[in-house]
Amino acid sequence: MIITDETPASPSKAQRALEDDGTANTDNRPPPPAYPASGSYQDAAADNGHTGPDQPNRLEDQPLFVIREEPASRRFLKAFGVAALIWMLLAILTRSSIKAVYRNSHRGKVRLVFPHKTIEHGRIGWPTERDGKIIRCVSRSKEWLRNNSGPRASFELPLSADILYMFSRGALSNGEVTFIQSADWTERHAIQVDITIHYTHREQLDGTSVCLLEREAGQTGIGFFTPENWQPVPRGSYFYATVRFPVSMGTPLHIAALETALPRFSHYIGDLEGEVFFESLTLKSTDSPIEAKVGLDQYSVSSRHAEVVTTNSFIRGDFCSSGSLSLINSNGPIRANASLHNDSPDGTAVSLLIKTSNGPITSGITLFSSDSSTGDAFNVSARTSNNALDIFFDESPLDARLDVHARTSNAPAAISMSREFEGSFRLRTTNGYIAVPFNNAAEDPAGGYRLRNLVVERNRSFAEGYVSWNAPRRENGHVIVQTSNAPVTLKLL
Repeated sequence: MIITDETPASPSKAQRALEDDGTANTDNRPPPPAYPASGSYQDAAADNGHTGPDQPNRLEDQPLFVIREEPASRRFLKAFGVAALIWMLLAILTRSSIKAVYRNSHRGKVRLVFPHKTIEHGRIGWPTERDGKIIRCVSRSKEWLRNNSGPRASFELPLSADILYMFSRGALSNGEVTFIQSADWTERHAIQVDITIHYTHREQLDGTSVCLLEREAGQTGIGFFTPENWQPVPRGSYFYATVRFPVSMGTPLHIAALETALPRFSHYIGDLEGEVFFESLTLKSTDSPIEAKVGLDQYSVSSRHAEVVTTNSFIRGDFCSSGSLSLINSNGPIRANASLHNDSPDGTAVSLLIKTSNGPITSGITLFSSDSSTGDAFNVSARTSNNALDIFFDESPLDARLDVHARTSNAPAAISMSREFEGSFRLRTTNGYIAVPFNNAAEDPAGGYRLRNLVVERNRSFAEGYVSWNAPRRENGHVIVQTSNAPVTLKLL
């Protein structure tokens, strides 16, 4: 049997093929649903194929929720309010914490903090082992006595000690110490030290200690202690210390050694001349003056060996020494009168050193001998820079040997010798002149009729020569003066 292409397909097969293609009975399909509004939940239902009436989860049957977006300004205000509340709570907690003070009085430790000012390591000012054995300490506000001047304390230092000393340590320590004789203090065996303290914050007083110490056997002193690390450093605790010597009863008080190491403490010395004699005196400070004074223009302190040192301030007064005297400053003036008294039986020279920088030196020097003997020796050295140097010798023993070395820079240098001087000199400068004023009619200091002689050789920047009474030439001393960019003057009047 031959079947051609025109043979019609089986109806049942054709119908099944149309049904499989989804195109059969198009006229009998229900119409599509109405096009919904954009954004409705019916879109999501149609996309998921839930369009038949028999579907159980039709979106039309679900509850409809409408989400409204909150304005940005309102969200910002709510967030700002929460942040402000958190900040206030933190501020309250922090303020409460920094007011706390934790102490351990037995070990001398303290946690000191007050608003915006903290002690870095939380320590009270307190001695260390190297400061020596503690005899007595006054610390914390409750241990200080009270009067109209503020918190105070008193200590006694034995005059029999080999060394008496005072020192300070700590970021807040500064003040002044005054040395006087007091008729109110009658104990001949001791010195009284009265201390008062001024402070800005109560916490500063709580962190301050003043202690009586024994560094070694025979060495007794007082230490001023404040916390060593305080950040930031406020205005410090200011100590007023008055050292009272008893009035001597015809015999000067003899102090073997007195030492101070008191940074930022001013030193004032009253009239102790003829009443108190220091075998050794050392006064050291920084950024504060050291002054030996009585009244407006009288100054006096006596010692065999003395060293006076400060910085960024001045040294002023009248210092008497029979061994050695050093006046040392930096960035400040020295205006001091020095009396050098040679009583050495072996001819040892008495020495004077005056040294500063960026400040002037003005000094009147008097040389004395213990008796009418001659041949005493004195050495004087004066050095500064960038400021004037002016020294005058107003008196000297006959036939005493005097060696002087004076130097500055960028400023004039002037030395005036007493009539007793006999010796050579050498003067030098750059960019300045040299002058040697001379009085050949000066009166003979020995009361005789000797004539005064001067020999000098000079050029523009250098001069040397000698001065003597009568010929032949006598070499009883030597003077060297030098500067730069300024004149040099040697007065022989």
